[in-house]
Amino acid sequence: RDLGNSYIFEFHLELDGNLSLYQAHQYTDEVENLILKTYPSAQVIIHQDPLGIKEKRLDHKLKNPKGEDIS
Repeated sequence: RDLGNSYIFEFHLELDGNLSLYQAHQYTDEVENLILKTYPSAQVIIHQDPLGIKEKRLDHKLKNPKGEDIS
């Protein structure tokens, strides 16, 4: 999302469900920091999900221009 002078990144990060909460938080911090290096004034919202979970989300419905499923 573009808010004029800043960006908002909101997404689901799928992680191994066997990771400890601490490990999952560490990975999420790494991803957030990489985004903030490029977009320092961005707001980053990361939802942590166990790998393979199927929810009713837009990214599970996305298709490429040819109509092929890309989720």
